[in-house]
Amino acid sequence: MLEEQDNEFILGIFLMEAWETVAAVEEGVRRLAAGEAPSPELVTPLVVVSHRLKGAAGLHGYPAVSAVALVMEEVLEALPATTDDERSRPIQALGDMVGVVKRMLDSIGADGRENTEIVSELHARHPELFAAPRPLSPRPGRRGRETGARTRVRSTACSRSSTASSPSTRTRCPISFPKRPSISMS
Repeated sequence: MLEEQDNEFILGIFLMEAWETVAAVEEGVRRLAAGEAPSPELVTPLVVVSHRLKGAAGLHGYPAVSAVALVMEEVLEALPATTDDERSRPIQALGDMVGVVKRMLDSIGADGRENTEIVSELHARHPELFAAPRPLSPRPGRRGRETGARTRVRSTACSRSSTASSPSTRTRCPISFPKRPSISMS
């Protein structure tokens, strides 16, 4: 009985944080759709919360939410490098992804399961975003996961694929992320 209550409590925390994340991304997408430039001040926090949603959803056993959050993160990372003419489609896709995540969170809140059929609709609307499996992308200062002799990457905004795994062959991300403060347990 206690374990079931613990699971419900943990699920409640996940959903609360996920809804806060979706609200932040939704507000950012609204600002972008209204014509605000995708400056680092606007985009960086959205990338961070999308990344956190991706990890939290995966940790709690919701891979479809995690996959959509991954694509949201990638689109947001690439957005500052786009021209004004190129931005409408990614911004529309972000809005659609926010809507899908909201519907999936409703499904999770109702019965604890994600409704993956909702993601199929998103795949049909934006096949360019979901066309191929998404390899991992190294972040600045981190080593990428090796697959054979190549380092595979997922976003051209902050890195590029290379046949060599040397960090010097990767481009640096134009967005700098603040370092997390270290917490001492002593």
